[in-house]
Amino acid sequence: MMRHLEVAMFVLMAMAMLGGLLTGAALAPQGLLVALVGAPLGGSLCAALGGLLLMQRSGAGRLSDPDLDAQADAMVASLRAVAARARRPDESPDQAADTRAA
Repeated sequence: MMRHLEVAMFVLMAMAMLGGLLTGAALAPQGLLVALVGAPLGGSLCAALGGLLLMQRSGAGRLSDPDLDAQADAMVASLRAVAARARRPDESPDQAADTRAA
């Protein structure tokens, strides 16, 4: 799993750098300032397009993983149990403040 993320980040980084360089080179005849301002914008646009391409390639199978759903449900249940223990219904807020202060 980690190797897949490293490859994806490399693709996004390469797309951003290449897009910035190409945008700067294309805008250089318009002036140095225009090229310097446009290069980051072109790089960001290319990185966004690369991200969309990677998202399209990964498919919808990653979004509906039953194991991840079960893990998320277990985590929510444990957090609700901790929250229920934190606010005990038999104590009033004044009693809880008194016991914490003591």
